[in-house]
Amino acid sequence: MRMGTYYRAELMDELGLTKVQGRVLDIGGFDGFMLSRIQADEKVSVDIDTQPKHGGISYFRGDGLSMPFADNSFDAVFALDVLEHVDDEGQFAREIVRVLKPGGKLVLTTPQKDVQIFPRQLQTWANKKWQHYRVSGYSAEAVEAYFEGLNPAAIHTTKLTAGWFLRLYLPLSMIWRVAPGFAEKVLTALSKLDRSGRGAHGYVLAEVTK
Repeated sequence: MRMGTYYRAELMDELGLTKVQGRVLDIGGFDGFMLSRIQADEKVSVDIDTQPKHGGISYFRGDGLSMPFADNSFDAVFALDVLEHVDDEGQFAREIVRVLKPGGKLVLTTPQKDVQIFPRQLQTWANKKWQHYRVSGYSAEAVEAYFEGLNPAAIHTTKLTAGWFLRLYLPLSMIWRVAPGFAEKVLTALSKLDRSGRGAHGYVLAEVTK
């Protein structure tokens, strides 16, 4: 499991965003860890690189720009740190809205344009490690713009600093390799500290209701 995946799951739980019902889709779900943390009637994961690991999840290999699902299929969609990896953000937004049921909700995260680990001089290295080759991140306004033309019922964006996670990213990466159990405990604690952090240099959280 990836360190960032564990932290995001903990943070989403701290923010109360994992309490969903009905049929849930995780785009970029990889091994299904995020969905394993969610109680839902049906859980579906789609990823170009899918590696089934957790039970109770239907795994699909597919591209978020053209997903193998019918219109109005899901009550909730998660797309955590996926937007910065797609080639066409507008098409990605359209696909998400297409598969969401009316009244369904999207939870999306992506790095802010000025995302910054410590020390900041190593951010270029981090972008390569995170495979952010095309863009490093987005402004909250840019994320909103991808969905505004699709006439959603509501869009709400929040700038999350993820301050403790980004400040301790390098030492945590080393600990994660040698003592993942201890690192998980630290990440859980950091998610509690970061849940109220608002501002620049972190992540954009977008909540979109169809």
